[in-house]
Amino acid sequence: MTTTKNGHIQKAIDHIRERILCGDLQPGFVLSESALARSLGVSRTPVGEALRELAAVGLVEQMPRYGTIVRRVGRAEIIELYELREALEPHAVALAVGRIALADVARLGKLCERIAEFEAEMTRAKCERLEGQALRNFLATDMAFHTVLIHAAGNRRIARIVRDSHVMTQLFGTQRLIHDRQIVAEVCRFHEQILAAIRRGDAKVARDAAAEHIRASLAHTLENLDRQRPSGDLNALALPEDVRAELRRIESALDRPKRKKRS
Repeated sequence: MTTTKNGHIQKAIDHIRERILCGDLQPGFVLSESALARSLGVSRTPVGEALRELAAVGLVEQMPRYGTIVRRVGRAEIIELYELREALEPHAVALAVGRIALADVARLGKLCERIAEFEAEMTRAKCERLEGQALRNFLATDMAFHTVLIHAAGNRRIARIVRDSHVMTQLFGTQRLIHDRQIVAEVCRFHEQILAAIRRGDAKVARDAAAEHIRASLAHTLENLDRQRPSGDLNALALPEDVRAELRRIESALDRPKRKKRS
């Protein structure tokens, strides 16, 4: 019974986190325990426990006499979250250099190619900023690259801290603003630098490139927030289902035995 109950709680946690990740649940949205329970086919008890766990990591906020809402993240917290990313991700990237599976190297290569295609298409079309479907796909590809990197490090604690502190979900959510050609080119360059260093087995260069990438992302995010120029309806920027499935696959692997190191 306990195993079943825990399974229902984890199912609810994953469901709510994914809906926030894909843009279905926006900041400020009031979460209904009964509605969530019905959609999951479980009682309200595991849903309530799931919301308490998500509140503990800061993804939602429980307000007395009002309910549970998806949290809004302010400027100061965004800076804190990026600082957490900078403390964890470069180290994870360095670890990945000696631990990454060949399949993940190939996966990172394909994701780099996708980013490069966005840059090339913007240049051909003389497009100055990504919007709509193109922006949605770009954000999804960027997120997938970072998720694969963190998982490839083979350190479950780092992966879980990043996931449970909602760095990925919240930070990529705040970046749903202005993405011009310069930013796309910069992301492409950083990703290619990281991947090239991993292929060469150069942990220091990979770590330094990851840290510089995160600092540059923070600068762009704060600049966008200060401008307060959202690029349209955030609901239209939900992640594509194929990328959501890929992220689910990566996260589920955290509970499986570690892969063998790359020879």
